[in-house]
Amino acid sequence: MANQVSAILKGEDYQHIFSWQLVLELLMPKKNVRSVKIEDPDAGSVDDVTVQYDEGSSQPNRFYQVKYHVDHRSQYSAEILIEHEPQHTSLLQKFWQSWQILCTQVSKKGCELYLVSNWAWDSKDKLKSYISGNDGRLTPEFLSEGKRSDIGKIRTKWQTHLGASDANFEAFTYSLRFRHGYECWEEVKNRVAERMENLKL
Repeated sequence: MANQVSAILKGEDYQHIFSWQLVLELLMPKKNVRSVKIEDPDAGSVDDVTVQYDEGSSQPNRFYQVKYHVDHRSQYSAEILIEHEPQHTSLLQKFWQSWQILCTQVSKKGCELYLVSNWAWDSKDKLKSYISGNDGRLTPEFLSEGKRSDIGKIRTKWQTHLGASDANFEAFTYSLRFRHGYECWEEVKNRVAERMENLKL
């Protein structure tokens, strides 16, 4: 029980320090950030941090779900994202439900949904080759590969799992961003400290 409580507290600390680096962007005019919300009640399941940009900015609003793990005993994969207990929703379903609210009803310029975690992506998982190293989005090939290919089977399984139409599934997957193997707690803390120093805080 003590270990579980400790893990929860460390996870909250990590989320808070991650959030703080985004809050500091409010003091950086070139970022064009209009608001930053923590535990946003209007953001569905992707509610840890939400960043909204000025109306004149071309930046889509960003919604972050932060998953911190105290060690690296496991990894993410295409299958892990759709796993769930009976009567519960999977992580991918939570993002899908949030997308339907945030990206089709609230924001006219679209949005990006981020899954941020210090866990890495499983090196044996077929999806790993379709996650861009540039910005963490799914590459165009995720949608264009044939249905009989390995990635085509994953794509079909995901779409069936969500019960999504072709158009909505394409738009949804375009909004996803994966930041796995993200910085450890110490590195995030140092990044925030440097940002605060540069802002004379």
